[in-house]
Amino acid sequence: MSIGKWAGDTIQRTENVGKEAAIELFGSVINDTPVDKGTLRANWQATADSPATGQLADTDISGAQTVEKMTATVNALDQDFTVYLANNLPYAQVAEYGEWKDKNGNPANGPKTVNGFAIRAPAGMVRRNMARINTILNKQMVLIK
Repeated sequence: MSIGKWAGDTIQRTENVGKEAAIELFGSVINDTPVDKGTLRANWQATADSPATGQLADTDISGAQTVEKMTATVNALDQDFTVYLANNLPYAQVAEYGEWKDKNGNPANGPKTVNGFAIRAPAGMVRRNMARINTILNKQMVLIK
């Protein structure tokens, strides 16, 4: 193999690291989102250059459609990219930080919550996956070799 071909292949693999890491991170956030009717999960929006500002009327209980749209957005980006994942539903922050309340304003305890946290996402959706970002990047970097 020529040095030029090796260098070109390495550059291509390096460019893919950011996209693959974003897809893994964002996909994990989407899939870790607690689901009732699927509206919160469906409202994760991947965009380039600036965060999404609107809300969607969609539902996606499995998360498959939302992950598919996010993946297509990330894969369509140029080499030097900025990508955002936003959820503009007012209760996205409530789900992330365990702020569910009962009718008396106390932390909710019910079939889907414990002390205000969703049973499905007691450590949030974004925070728990951002804590894994170095692992995700290291995993993708191994593929460059």
